[in-house]
Amino acid sequence: MTWSTHTKYGINDWIGFSLVPLNEKSTYNTASGPAPVTPAINAAQIPIVMDPTDTDSAVKLLASSPPAYLELFNEPDYSFQNATPLTDPIPAAQDLQPIFAAKHPSTQYISPALANANSDWLPTFRDNCNNCFDQIDIISMHLYSSQPDQVLNLIKQLHGTWPDKRIWITELSPASSDCTLDSAGIVNWANTLIPQIIALGYVEKIFWNCGEHGQGLNGALDQYNPSLTNDDGSATDVLKGLAQICGITGNTTAS
Repeated sequence: MTWSTHTKYGINDWIGFSLVPLNEKSTYNTASGPAPVTPAINAAQIPIVMDPTDTDSAVKLLASSPPAYLELFNEPDYSFQNATPLTDPIPAAQDLQPIFAAKHPSTQYISPALANANSDWLPTFRDNCNNCFDQIDIISMHLYSSQPDQVLNLIKQLHGTWPDKRIWITELSPASSDCTLDSAGIVNWANTLIPQIIALGYVEKIFWNCGEHGQGLNGALDQYNPSLTNDDGSATDVLKGLAQICGITGNTTAS
């Protein structure tokens, strides 16, 4: 990941699939090898309690170096490539109790980020977590669809369930099993969708997937690739297009 490229186009934070900074992870790699790690990348990382095995480490993090935000579990309702375990909502509510019991005056909690945010997983979790939702400031959702109307309807549905919570879309992409958009198509998709999301007034942050260079859907680089940077760290047409949609030029550094 070339962080300077991202910040040049207005990106100021990112969701990291880890509790620890990149320089403490030996397995973080890009397509061309180990990613260069800078203090700026680490400072911009929003950590995730990936699954129940991370709970104790998260409590220690809150005590020693509390982040501004902490996401609680990544897609417990869906194990992508078996990377994380499936976790039912009632056991998840119990697994996260040490985190809810921990003092965190400077850390805002983000709900478990679900693959299907409008299922009954999150309401069931809420009903079994001992009033923990008083401590959850933000509802997270992941959205993958090549149909802008479908994405908007899912967001509206989530807001209808949690009208008093802020919403973060912590993974957004047109990626889906039938998606065949090239770079221009992806930008057009975003140009149709993102202004409508902003106009809703209750989505606070949107995180694109993904920021670093990677393969497209089913490895088809020239057919579908949502990456924001090329293998050499330069901006892709997708990143340039997204920045333009958000009113940011390549000469604007995020504050």
